[in-house]
Amino acid sequence: MKIGFVTTYSAKHPAGLERCTLDLLKAVFSQDHENQYYVYTKKGSGLAVLLAGYCNVRVIEIGLGKFWKDIGLFLAPRADVYIFNGPQVPLLFAPKRYVVIVYDFGYHQFFAPGLRSYAKKLFLDGLARLAFRRSQKILAISQHTKSEIGRLFATAEHKITVMHLGFIEICSLPPEPINSLPPKFFLFVGTLKERKNPLQVVRAFAEFCKQHTGYSLLFVGKPSAEKNYLQKIYSVIIREGIGDRVKFLGHINDNQLAYVYNRALALVFPSFIEGFGFPILEAASCGLPVITSNQSSLQEIAGGAALLVDPHNSDSIKQAMVRIATDAPLREQLIQSGRSRAREFSWNKTAQKFMEVLKSQYLS
Repeated sequence: MKIGFVTTYSAKHPAGLERCTLDLLKAVFSQDHENQYYVYTKKGSGLAVLLAGYCNVRVIEIGLGKFWKDIGLFLAPRADVYIFNGPQVPLLFAPKRYVVIVYDFGYHQFFAPGLRSYAKKLFLDGLARLAFRRSQKILAISQHTKSEIGRLFATAEHKITVMHLGFIEICSLPPEPINSLPPKFFLFVGTLKERKNPLQVVRAFAEFCKQHTGYSLLFVGKPSAEKNYLQKIYSVIIREGIGDRVKFLGHINDNQLAYVYNRALALVFPSFIEGFGFPILEAASCGLPVITSNQSSLQEIAGGAALLVDPHNSDSIKQAMVRIATDAPLREQLIQSGRSRAREFSWNKTAQKFMEVLKSQYLS
């Protein structure tokens, strides 16, 4: 069977979705040597080089700019079944057999004010409804995402299968040292944007510092385009006088991240919304206690192996920091339960679930 995977992957601007897409493709291609795969991408994606080692995979780069899906897929070699990596499907190109992978609906909670942003939200909703109506199967990356599909789009539950993702065991990589790390620090990993909630982390840490000395807060991740939100973060740091205890590393590579994970006191990851939450599993597999949100998919992924907090309440986050800093038995318990939880996830398991769905739907 010829299986087509449609993705907007770009090696020029790799973010979380790109990394996830590449890991999923490699896991599937490593397991399935029977079927032929077409990977449809926009021209210049860089995937042809990254997937060159797989003999049953053909990367098809399509031109035509913004119309690469709607028009370009008509002109490309045809697959027997199509996998759309996200519900932003073409309006015109509608194969009879296709599956949609769904990550989250962050745009429902966080979008810029104004008519243009609202119109974009309505347009994305329209594409999602179209995708869910046309598809035979929907793969949701968490139970939370599955519930959101049902809640927002009234999609039949039997069409949706939960396919948990895998993760990279960062600390299995050779660590690359970073100079001038503080001796004791809480760690935040992720882009500094509102949905990931770094502002409440800073507020919580400022309150924590009033009773505890010798601790720092380290941010790893790119600053976002949300300039006003970033200014709020910097304003709190200045107002509370904690500029010497908060450090921004920006984007770092995986080997550097391994070094940081191995030296942190705990991961603080209280996002408002996540489809999955890779840093929880990365940190847990490194033996790092985790503080995360009691909302979205994060409670589901943590599975009882983390301290859960109210992401809207900085005091809730602060109290979790206090417990991590002062309760050694609790830290050890979280380390052991976190490592056990992380072992339940892998890209091999994700690829197996992916193939199970395809076989049950199209190969039986």
